[in-house]
Amino acid sequence: MMLPRREIAPAATGAPDYGHFLYAELWIEASGMPLSVMSALARLGVDGQREAFRLANLPRAAAGITLSQAIAKLPDHPAGTDVADTAARLVKLLPDMPAAAAETTAGSVTQRRGHLGWQLALIAALTAWLIYGAVTRPASGDDPPQSVAISSSLPGAH
Repeated sequence: MMLPRREIAPAATGAPDYGHFLYAELWIEASGMPLSVMSALARLGVDGQREAFRLANLPRAAAGITLSQAIAKLPDHPAGTDVADTAARLVKLLPDMPAAAAETTAGSVTQRRGHLGWQLALIAALTAWLIYGAVTRPASGDDPPQSVAISSSLPGAH
């Protein structure tokens, strides 16, 4: 049984689509609800997209072993679950990663990290500007210097 899935990587981007893998069913839980690969990985504290990318770039045998080790860490396996067979079935759903696609996907991750650098620099500059403004601006209780009015009337002169 395949779970309904949402589009993760639209075909127009040329990025691999991990949806068939991430939304594939591991097993039916005691509650009667199917457990997807995405949910299982989330339970283990693993980002599904990154893990799918990593597994897709491994040789299939290594990906199967790695995935079976992750599945084995999940609690409450249904009786009779063969973790190795389940992992082998799921690894077949990973997209083939030709070298060009792997470089494109890895490049987009690097590119996103590059964007983070200038964003952090901008935040630091704005923070410094705000601190500088707060330090150099007179406090709200301070009045600006007043000019002293000199009276033309001196004491004793009328």
